[in-house]
Amino acid sequence: MKERIVYIDWLKIIAALMVVMIHTSGMLYINNSEHSLSYLLGFWNAEIVRSAVPIFFMISGALLLRPGYDAHPRKMVRKALKVLVLMLIWSFVYAIVNVHPMTLKGLVFATIKGHFHFWFFEYLIGLYLLTPLFKALADYKDGLLVHYYLALFAFFGIAVASLQALPFGHKWIMDVTTKVRFEWLGFAGYFFLGHYLNQKQIKISPWLFIGAFSVAVLLQGFIFTNMGLLYSSDKFWWLTIIEAASLFILFKNIDWQRMAWGGAKLLSSLVMGIYILHPIILEAIPTDWWTASLYGADLLLVYGGALLISYVIWKIPVVGKWLLSV
Repeated sequence: MKERIVYIDWLKIIAALMVVMIHTSGMLYINNSEHSLSYLLGFWNAEIVRSAVPIFFMISGALLLRPGYDAHPRKMVRKALKVLVLMLIWSFVYAIVNVHPMTLKGLVFATIKGHFHFWFFEYLIGLYLLTPLFKALADYKDGLLVHYYLALFAFFGIAVASLQALPFGHKWIMDVTTKVRFEWLGFAGYFFLGHYLNQKQIKISPWLFIGAFSVAVLLQGFIFTNMGLLYSSDKFWWLTIIEAASLFILFKNIDWQRMAWGGAKLLSSLVMGIYILHPIILEAIPTDWWTASLYGADLLLVYGGALLISYVIWKIPVVGKWLLSV
């Protein structure tokens, strides 16, 4: 269990960096002309880190569905309510920062709507509420229903979504693939995938997973550039799941004990704060700073600044940790 916690700590740290890279990359290609160096850097950065959010859901599944974890309904309802309260608190903070002119109506509506990146919490609340049911599935007959669920996810969640993204034959594809709907095969699929990979021993050379990740990124970038896909969500594109699974298995198989660092646990604890707070710094950076030559400084400023603010809040007695953890 100790080794498992260590690799999940590091995976959380990297996934948080990947989320920041997604949003900073977006600023590069929004604020620069197409085909410029800055635009291309933003595009390829986004391709490299596209699997960030699926990895976060996989981490949640690995932790909450693991053997021995108590997923009692009362406990999970409390966790879901905590996420809801935190989402409303931080949505109110963002509303104060962003609503101009500031009016009571504007603050209320902005708080209810939430900031753009809080959609993650909305899905997390649903997964927390479903975790007692998912835990029963995970514990049934040595994972029999996990395999069944992942098979359904692979077909109806990934294969169908990937077909629906194709620009040719789109109407025909949609007519056929929307005949059967599975509402539980979205991010819950990554939730179960994280649990499955966490439990399964896969002893293969790390270079295989590095290669699989790299090929998936390059192929994905080529396809996006040349095909004009029609996504509802790129999180369920078939190459994204290859990237997410490859990184997850890679981190699981690294011998982190040889690279022990005492700060990893603390930094992992601040990951949710980085996720919550980084858009405040992102949106404060002047538009003309978003260039290829300044990108390294931009990324460091956003990630490091969010980390520093998170650490200061974390140290506030009584409420600090509560405000930054779910």
